[in-house]
Amino acid sequence: TELFQGQPTFRWIFNSFIVSFGTAFLSVIISALAAYGFAKLKIKGGKALFIIIISSIMIPKETFIVPLFEIIVDLNWVDTYASMIIPNLATGFGTFMLYSFFASIPDSVRESAKIDGAGEWLIFRKLMLPIVKPGLAALFILNFVTTWNDYLWQLLMARTEEMQTLNVGVASLQQSLNPNIGLKVAGAFIAAVPMIIVFVAFQKYFIAGATDGAVKE
Repeated sequence: TELFQGQPTFRWIFNSFIVSFGTAFLSVIISALAAYGFAKLKIKGGKALFIIIISSIMIPKETFIVPLFEIIVDLNWVDTYASMIIPNLATGFGTFMLYSFFASIPDSVRESAKIDGAGEWLIFRKLMLPIVKPGLAALFILNFVTTWNDYLWQLLMARTEEMQTLNVGVASLQQSLNPNIGLKVAGAFIAAVPMIIVFVAFQKYFIAGATDGAVKE
C-alpha cells in the first residue's frame, strides 16, 4: 500500500512497459532486417561488416556511455522515451542471434518465391519471418527483460519523477525515505511480476528459439 501512495508508481510501471516493449519490438525488426541481409543477400563487403557488428558485442555499454550521453543532450532528447529506446535498438547480439535462423533456411525456398514473382520485401515479410518466428520471440523476450532491468541508462535519462521507470522510481524512493526493507521487497516484487508473465506467455517460443537456430542442416 505504501508503494502506491504518495508517488506515481503506476506511471513508473507504464513508463517501464513503454520503454521495454518499444525497445524490444523495434530492435527485433532492425535485427531481423540486418540478419536477413547478411544471411541471404549478396552485399559487397558484407562479411567484413558482419564481423565488425558482431565484434561490438564484446564492448560493454559503460565504455561509451559518456559520448552517448552527450549525443542525447545535443539532440535534446533527455527525459524523453526516445532517449531510453533509440540508443538500444541496433544491437550486434540481435543480429548474430537471428543470423543463424535465416542462414539455416535453404536458398531454394527464397529462389522458388522469386520464380513466382515475389519481391525481396514480400519474401522477407511473408515467407522468412514466419519461419524464424521462434527466434524472433526469443529475442523479444531477452530484449524486453534486459531493457526492463536497464537501471543505469534509465537513471541518467529520466530527470523528472513522471519519466522515471519502475526500477529508477523505487530506487529514488529508497533514497528519499528511511531504509524500509518491506518497501524495497514490494518494489522488487512488482518489478518481477511482468517478467514472469512475459516468460510464461512466450515460454514455448523462447525454448524453441534458443535451440532451433543452433544447428544448421
